[in-house]
Amino acid sequence: MSPIDFTYIIDEDLPPVDRSKIRPAVDDVAILEATRLVDISGAYQQTFNDSTWPTATQCDGLIDQAIELTLADIPDFLPPSAYPRIQQAVALKAACLVERSFYREQYDKGSAKGHQDDYDLLIGAIERVAGGGAEGQRTDSIMLRSTMAEYEPDYPMPMPRIMPRTPLPIDGNPDDEGQVDN
Repeated sequence: MSPIDFTYIIDEDLPPVDRSKIRPAVDDVAILEATRLVDISGAYQQTFNDSTWPTATQCDGLIDQAIELTLADIPDFLPPSAYPRIQQAVALKAACLVERSFYREQYDKGSAKGHQDDYDLLIGAIERVAGGGAEGQRTDSIMLRSTMAEYEPDYPMPMPRIMPRTPLPIDGNPDDEGQVDN
């Protein structure tokens, strides 16, 4: 028996999230990463470009990754009114990826930590729009699996431990051990 494929269970009242409408521009990520907008000579740039590290093309690739990571954290079907929040979450995730990819030695401190905290708060707000998953207001189905259901008869089971046999009285009274009860 194959597992249930939940990808085809949809809410007909809500469309699937449109990736093209939640995609932030490179400039949206640049606003969050202003300290990274310097060229090789140390001159400040307005946005990521060919002379910054990362370049605009590299930042654009990180935005693609951030979209997928963000969509993995939120429900598949949300109202279009939530798109601005989702777009901001993608920009924050892309900023985290800039820090993680290009400034790894500084990732656990500074702006990267702040971006991740903001991202987590925003994801919680988006989940509340979808029905309150962040606050425990909604519980999805939970699948439980028994280890007995996974038993394979050919699996070598360990030998049972042999317990020393001690005579116990039938009625539980240790004083009449070994006597036969009527």
